[in-house]
This record gives sequence, C-alpha cells and structure tokens, in this order.
Amino acid sequence: MLTREELNQIEQLKTDNPRLWHLFHKIEQEHRCILLHFSHNIRNDLTLLSSSLQLMEKQHPLIRTFKYWTHCINSVTYICDFLEQFSDYNNGSKLTYVLFNLDRLLSKLVYSIQYEPHSVPTSVILQTKNSCPEICGDPIKLYHAIELLLENSFEAISEEHNTIIINLSHYHSFCKISISDKSNNFADKMEQRLWNPFCVDGKKHTGLELCTANRIILAHSGSIRLAHASSGESVLEIWLPLPSSRKCKQLVQQTN
Repeated sequence: MLTREELNQIEQLKTDNPRLWHLFHKIEQEHRCILLHFSHNIRNDLTLLSSSLQLMEKQHPLIRTFKYWTHCINSVTYICDFLEQFSDYNNGSKLTYVLFNLDRLLSKLVYSIQYEPHSVPTSVILQTKNSCPEICGDPIKLYHAIELLLENSFEAISEEHNTIIINLSHYHSFCKISISDKSNNFADKMEQRLWNPFCVDGKKHTGLELCTANRIILAHSGSIRLAHASSGESVLEIWLPLPSSRKCKQLVQQTN
C-alpha cells in the first residue's frame, strides 16, 4: 500500500512530468475497473447462491442437520461480506468534494453508533476543544472511515473499561480527531502492517476494514497514526488538512 511519502512523490511527478503522470493514472484507472468488474460479477453469483441456499433451508428444514451445512452458509456469507468490503476499499480514494462541518458529522456518528447492538454495552463521548472550521472533502466516505475505526474499538474494549472518547481539536491548518479507549487494541507486532490490506489478527475479519479507513483518510490528504498512552490506552490520531478557500472551490468544481 502506498505511504504518504509515496503519494507526495506521485503528486510531484504530476507537476514535473504531466504526460508520465497521465499514463500512470490511466493504468491505475484501468486496473481499478478490472477489479471492480471482477468483484461485481462474482458478488452477483454469490448473492444468487446465498438466496438459493436460504430457500433450500426454508423448504427443507432437515437440511440444517447435514454435516458442514452451517459451515457452508457461513463461508458464503463471509465471501459476500468480503467482496462488499473489497468494493469499499477500491472506491475509498474516489471522493465527492463538498464543504461540511466536522463537528456535526462526528455528533451524528456518535449519536447513531451508540444505539447499534454491540457485544459490550459501550459509552461513546465526543469532546471538542475548540471550534473546527469547515473542511473540504467527502462527508459520506469520512463518516464511513471513522465508523470502521470505532467498530474496531468496540471489539477490543471490555466491560470494565467500556468508554470510547473521541476528541476533536483544531491546530492552525489541521483538524485532529483522536479516538481513545483503554484496551490493548493493537499488538506491537501489528503496528507496521496495520494499514496494509489483508492484515488480520486471527479474528473473523477480512483484513480490509482498517486499510479502507486509512485509504479514505489518505485520499483527503490526511494521515492516521497509532499512539499508545502511558496509561495503557490505545489512541488513534487522524489529521485532516484545512485547504484554502480557493483550493476548496477548485476541488468542488472538479467534482461537479
């Protein structure tokens, strides 16, 4: 997966050699279209297969007692979920730019996610140090990215420490979102590979959740890093730039 430094090098290439950058971009788009076409076709067939299996089970309840039947159903469901997340990952860097308020987006997310069922009853607290200006980006994609990061925290917390704190602050030309919880959410050996596709931790994960969130953040010219506090907290920091009003207008016009 491309790092922030490599993405900056590509941007520099765009300036230094527009023709070469155009060819690179064309190859990237072609590669992405092939993957999307492949994923779409398989997903359609798997959806039909899943519906057929459910119909068989409904018409013949005895089939549930067959050996490996449950395993078969779970495998089909897992592959369908994987292809759905694979599509999200491939489209993570495709943004629709608008101006929006980050405070309101986080407030809406915190309100909605607390009413979703979780294995451990959890409290999510939003803290805002100072008012954050409007940012230019894709609110739907950014909402999804933070939601994926929060879901990862939900899985790691315990009944004893069941509070997740989201902190929003503004520093000059950046907005910072911190997500902290008291858990050993990330093993040290995972830190270097954390944002790479298909990096799994032994749970029933596809390995695409965190890297999809990271891809969306990078597409916003932002960055995300893992920080460990001395108190044993797991802290994720998201830094999002505040582009000039002129650049915001250009991005919105390019989208439209």
